[in-house]
Amino acid sequence: MANHNGHNQRLRPPRERLLRDRFARFLGESNGGSRHRKSPNGAAPLWGFVQDQHLITNEDAKHGSHGSLSRLIQLAINEVFERIRLRSWDAYVVGGTLRDLVSDPARAGARVFPRDIDVVVVGVTLQDLEGCFSDLVARRTRFGGLHLVKKIAQVCEVHFDVWPLADTWAIKEYGMSPEISRFPSTPFFNLDAVAIELHPRAGRTRTIYENGFYHGITSKLIDINFEPNPYPDVCVIRALIMAAKLQFVISPRLASFICLRTNQQEPVLNRLQQAQFSHYGQIRCSHAELRSWLDSIQQQLDAGSERIEIRVPQARQLGLWVDYPPGRKTATSGQFPDESNAPPSPSSPTLMTR
Repeated sequence: MANHNGHNQRLRPPRERLLRDRFARFLGESNGGSRHRKSPNGAAPLWGFVQDQHLITNEDAKHGSHGSLSRLIQLAINEVFERIRLRSWDAYVVGGTLRDLVSDPARAGARVFPRDIDVVVVGVTLQDLEGCFSDLVARRTRFGGLHLVKKIAQVCEVHFDVWPLADTWAIKEYGMSPEISRFPSTPFFNLDAVAIELHPRAGRTRTIYENGFYHGITSKLIDINFEPNPYPDVCVIRALIMAAKLQFVISPRLASFICLRTNQQEPVLNRLQQAQFSHYGQIRCSHAELRSWLDSIQQQLDAGSERIEIRVPQARQLGLWVDYPPGRKTATSGQFPDESNAPPSPSSPTLMTR
């Protein structure tokens, strides 16, 4: 369990090797080393379009297979990362993308593709990042970083959240030293408590830091890593959707946090609806579904369960892996009467899953 002192440990083989290898494939590399050891044709991405009518456009049909579009997405990601490399910045991919890469979604019939890729950069300012990505900046994030949008041939977009390590909320709020080794102690969830080096030095493998991340993956357990957070309702909705999507269990500590936040007198489900808008850009779970999940968690917690479950049919699980395009329902989410106040969908589609 992490605390604000930033205790964490390096990953050990074979877990470290698994993450390196899958991250290398994510970037199109032939192995877990530097992108300069890339195979001539690149490696097949671990992610791509799910076979669904909402994900396939006429442009896709005109200009090539889903595989070729996946390759374009992969190249777009590397183009953004190349800007970081050319400036010799020490950068790390963190959080949800890495979780999805190692959680084996293929068992649910899904593929991994990034909702937004989180990148933390050491020793730079926000102004440095704005100068580097001025043509891609869409907005400031709620935590003060930059939200970047890379458009791909008017077919789709890849999104990034990029911020200076020193501006990480917990590091600023609790006066921590801005060292990358401390970063895994700061995310709310154990499954976000990981960072992998983007561009290792020549001849070296990528450095990885974690704080309970792989214990959570191997034990299929979602737990609290660092509880203070300015957006607790977003933490609640993310916990619920993550548990249903991954079919991982929730720890008693996290279950207690969820119940404490949702047993208040104010309209809880409306708050959670707004949290979904804030984080996902759409409603992913209806009031009825949320209420059934919350009631089940409370019952299991009252019964003394150490591993609290949210059980969903496989079709619904797959639907939770698909979050494309933003601002509208996924193919398996159903017709929800409480979606009438949802914000309008953006005009351009976005690759999203988390």
